[in-house]
Amino acid sequence: MSHIKFFLLLASLSCLSLHCKKESELDKLPAATTTGKQTLGCLINGKAFIGNEYSKVYRGIYHDGLVEIEVENLVEGDLYFATEGIITKQGDYVIPYNQPSMHVFVYQGYYWSDFTPNGYGFLRITRLDSVQHYIAGQFDFTLFNSSGTASVHVSNGRFDLKYAP
Repeated sequence: MSHIKFFLLLASLSCLSLHCKKESELDKLPAATTTGKQTLGCLINGKAFIGNEYSKVYRGIYHDGLVEIEVENLVEGDLYFATEGIITKQGDYVIPYNQPSMHVFVYQGYYWSDFTPNGYGFLRITRLDSVQHYIAGQFDFTLFNSSGTASVHVSNGRFDLKYAP
């Protein structure tokens, strides 16, 4: 009889461990939506970074092919990127950092695309709606500091913003 109790205890613990899934950093990010929900999130070196209503600055701009997104999270720092005049429709965009233009990617003011001359940023625009003024997409990029001794990897980025016409 004691073997049966031990087996039942072991079986119940196994079932509990299957249901007790620890939330991953990726699970903390907002869903990848396309309906102007005013969300932004990404992983920065594997840690969740989320823009929300408590961010000091949180905005997305789209105008004549320019996309500009800025989040200043009071706890985790700021994230900023802008592309000038190239985003014209839904699709994938690879933006080399060495172009002589206004394309820029920045994290916390210490990591810049200017310090990463052989790098590139990746943007996937999943919705660009000029009637309802929604822009949604995904992003990924790596940046270095001015001395090239430290880097930051921004991955699994997603945004869903309503922009002013």
